[in-house]
Amino acid sequence: FEIIVWLLILVGFIAMSLLQNLFNKLSPYGEYGQRVHAMQTCKCAKCTARRRTKIEQNIKLRDHRNVECMIELAADERRDEMSFYNALFLNAAGFVGHGGESMPKSPSGRLILLTWWFFVLLIICMYTATLTAFITLDKIGITIDNAKELLQQSKYTWGILDQSFVEALLRNNIDPDYEKIVDGAIKLADVGDGIVNVKSGGFVLIDETPFISYNLMGECDMFYIGGEIQTFDYAFGLPKSSPYTALFNTQIIRLREHGYFDELWKKYDKTPDYLSCHNGKGGSSDALNILTVKGVFYFLCFGCGASMVVFLFELIMATAKDAPDEKHRTFGAKFMRRVRLKIEDVRTEWCSYPYSRLHPTQDHENGGTRGRARSSTSL
Repeated sequence: FEIIVWLLILVGFIAMSLLQNLFNKLSPYGEYGQRVHAMQTCKCAKCTARRRTKIEQNIKLRDHRNVECMIELAADERRDEMSFYNALFLNAAGFVGHGGESMPKSPSGRLILLTWWFFVLLIICMYTATLTAFITLDKIGITIDNAKELLQQSKYTWGILDQSFVEALLRNNIDPDYEKIVDGAIKLADVGDGIVNVKSGGFVLIDETPFISYNLMGECDMFYIGGEIQTFDYAFGLPKSSPYTALFNTQIIRLREHGYFDELWKKYDKTPDYLSCHNGKGGSSDALNILTVKGVFYFLCFGCGASMVVFLFELIMATAKDAPDEKHRTFGAKFMRRVRLKIEDVRTEWCSYPYSRLHPTQDHENGGTRGRARSSTSL
């Protein structure tokens, strides 16, 4: 891979770990989300007293270790199972085909994890294919990967058809290196002469892909290297102002829309016969760039978007199941209560640091009176 691809994989790794941690904390079906919401809304005496102590002593709800509420006891041991650290380890384990000890519980968290695993699978497959091609070329002693590298070596000579379309295409290319390739090439009378020189060894033939593919059919002593220099379409040449121009254009467009030319290419394409000589291995070891793998990253972004949609459905379903009280009877009121409680959780549990851990008796012994006037305050 090119360096930009490695950097994007690293960014994706960190971003997906953050999203897994966030979905665990924000989702009403995550371990953390379930436990904190229960601690914020439970009406039992223990939870009410704990919320009052939180305000008086400025401590976090999750700092309470002696949990006596039965709702909290069910999730006490696993309340931090999908922390950012655990999410990092889980995503890193995906590169070697293993899972972590902690798994997300919420549907949105599981979807984001499946998206990451599938992304890793695609990346590994693409990397393996590129590595295989590189090893294959190295094993048979081929030291060039593309046409430009011909200018930097002396082991191979090369040739193109004299006065051909390929010669004109390279000579008029905006890249001056291609003009140097034309100047240094041996001019050939026909493709047959080039094939003979290639079989003799130490010679590279530069020609159009269809001709090369056809001549490689069943020829296991020749190898195709590098990618295409430039892609173009074939066309029919007609006289200027020909009455058949519109007819040809209409029929060609119709045939292209029906995939006729694609089927025709597949019918006469001899690349599979060539690959069978080399156990299915191609001959290009170019590093994969962002244009090649962008579809995989698009899939990753799509998975993130789908997980966010699932998270919204989770929030709606959890709100619909919430028991109403005197202040929150409608769906809208219950939804806003969940939003308000989650904002309070982010503000007090995520983004703040307690400035005191003193118990009420210790606070009194040190002469402090903080929180006494607010002893009746509750969330």
